[in-house]
Amino acid sequence: MAQSKGNYSIAILLGLFFISITTAAVAAAINDQNDDIKDDDEGGISKRYSNTWIVKIPGGRKRADEVAHKLGYTNLGRISDLDLYNFRHDDVPRRSKRAIHDRTRRLAEDDNVEWVEQELIKYRYKRNADLEFNDYLWPKQWYLHDKRDARFDINVLPVWQKNITGKGVVVTILDDGLEHSHPDIKYSYDPEASYDYNDYDNDPEPRYDSRSSNRHGTRCAGEITMKPNNKMCGVGVAFGARIGGIRMLDGSITDGVEASSLGHNMQHVDIYSASWGPNDNGRTVDGPGDIVMKILRKGVTKGRGGLGSIYAWASGNGGRRGDNCNCDGYVNSIYTIAVSSASYNGTPPWYAEDCTPALASTYSSGADALKKVASIDLRGGCTTSHTGTSASAPMAAGIYALVLEANPNLTWRDVQHATVWTSNRKNLTKSGWARNGASRLYHHKFGFGILDAAALVDIVDPKVWKTVPEQKFCPLTADKIEREISSEGIVRIQIKSHGCQDSKDSINYLEHVQLISTIDFSRRGDLDITLISPSGTRSNLLSRRLRDSSASGFNSWPFMSTHFWGENPRGTWTVEIKNVGMTNEHGFVRETMLVFYGTETMPDVMRRVLSKDDVKLTSNHQSSQSHHGEVMKGKIHEEGHFGSNLNQAEHNSNINEHIFDKHEGNRYDHLEKNDVHPLHRSFHKKYSGDSDMPAHLLRYYAQILKRKNRNNYSKRSKLYRYQRDF
Repeated sequence: MAQSKGNYSIAILLGLFFISITTAAVAAAINDQNDDIKDDDEGGISKRYSNTWIVKIPGGRKRADEVAHKLGYTNLGRISDLDLYNFRHDDVPRRSKRAIHDRTRRLAEDDNVEWVEQELIKYRYKRNADLEFNDYLWPKQWYLHDKRDARFDINVLPVWQKNITGKGVVVTILDDGLEHSHPDIKYSYDPEASYDYNDYDNDPEPRYDSRSSNRHGTRCAGEITMKPNNKMCGVGVAFGARIGGIRMLDGSITDGVEASSLGHNMQHVDIYSASWGPNDNGRTVDGPGDIVMKILRKGVTKGRGGLGSIYAWASGNGGRRGDNCNCDGYVNSIYTIAVSSASYNGTPPWYAEDCTPALASTYSSGADALKKVASIDLRGGCTTSHTGTSASAPMAAGIYALVLEANPNLTWRDVQHATVWTSNRKNLTKSGWARNGASRLYHHKFGFGILDAAALVDIVDPKVWKTVPEQKFCPLTADKIEREISSEGIVRIQIKSHGCQDSKDSINYLEHVQLISTIDFSRRGDLDITLISPSGTRSNLLSRRLRDSSASGFNSWPFMSTHFWGENPRGTWTVEIKNVGMTNEHGFVRETMLVFYGTETMPDVMRRVLSKDDVKLTSNHQSSQSHHGEVMKGKIHEEGHFGSNLNQAEHNSNINEHIFDKHEGNRYDHLEKNDVHPLHRSFHKKYSGDSDMPAHLLRYYAQILKRKNRNNYSKRSKLYRYQRDF
């Protein structure tokens, strides 16, 4: 019995011993796993040794290689021009808690080694901007720092990390006022960029009411310049920029109000942001009047010391009503940058319009009610409910403020070119994209894609950026053959062009293309108009607008497209006009005219991007003296071929186009420079009796400008302009 008790006691002792050993082993394992996050006496991470050594060996690389080979190391190379070499031993763990003293000692004992040290693993952290912000709405600003794997944001963090925040750039918001006393923007407020053109005083403070109906401009401003790290609302895209506000929408709107606003202090203001326009109801055709067009032209030619004011414009929210932004004369102006929207998941939002003038898009609200845009609000408040293309235009204005800080010498056309050649479709919906004859992907709702802040800032680096060549203006002779629009079928008009070859306005690389049309039709909204370039690029200038029952048609209306950017204009262009409505609708195409804007020589930014993309360039003409540049040829992409039709362009002496015989000093050697545009009612008065203007051209434009305006475009004592949110 005593023996059994003794055996039992021994068993218990052995069990306890085993448990203690096991517990110690587990604890040691846990300690090993957690050792990386232990703090040492310095408050940092606990030490970990690498399997590499820094060794000082005078005598050159060959001697260092010999030492490494003899002792079983790999010589990873010399450190700069010092006699220091990086040795690695593959039999040693890459990370260990303890130094391998014996190996260090063996190295030190070698006669060729003056000094040796086993390397410690250092812990270094990226100083991402998103780690620093304590602003209340920062976590909701997904469009600035999306956390998803497929990032839906404007790629602004790398720009901020370069300390580019919009410093020295002035942006003004043209809207219903600005609460400049708001604590999140008050230190950015610029009174010289501000005015009240509704009440004609220096204070753009909004009119307050119980519904906060005049909050729109304040919200737009907050997107751009909300200050970071003040525990307030959010972070502005260009939080280092100065912000101004023009109060002009809260009252009777006239051409005078619009012109004064768009031209306010244009030597001080760099960027104007406009999130409004004619009604997006799907039946309005309207645009700027004469004086406003003159101011826009003056802005891009005289603003910013002659570099040109930047006008960022919301493309419109009439998508659900079937609207098309080409019926908005502000958006389809070559002087503005039309900005569309993409939703939280990269699809076109429900309000997005078909918009061939759009250059690019930013993110904004969509179907997901929780994913809108964060900003400031009236009475010192914050909001996460800013919406529509109203939010996209100021976001773009903020991006352009970053761009102008990076390179303040950019012209207005530099900014447009940089936009075209850096915007991308990354993570946007795959459907609806096509590739033009210059290898650019374009979309009828997104333009050339999402604005990429980092790519823009990189490409305009003043060390490498070259100003784009002079803008050329090439109007083709109008086609005045009357054509009936039948109830079925398509009216096709072919227009041959050689891009004003052999004149001072020769164009080889397109920018904007206008189709100026006069069309009589019993129901305007049933018209569909497509322009096809010699490269085969199709741009649907006007899609069906079901709500537009007007019988006014279009009277010398300038439809515009950016889709042909970079293409060569030479060859046969095709205009397709069709009735897509009821069979009993009828009408006539009275007149069509193509106007090209572009450059004779290839812009350097285009060459850089195409070279990076490995697009082959080749001459489009045999004669080296014709200076007709390069066009893309023969490369295949997933969307199909581009440039395959360029060599089929017809180049002969019977082209249906008038080439102006310009002389140095002529008042019309750049017609656009003198406001010659069918919408400029001052043309006839300005040029009547001008003996050096070709008589047939004078008669043509005079007829256009005398024609009864069936778009109610001349009665402009009071205009109706609508903010582009909901």
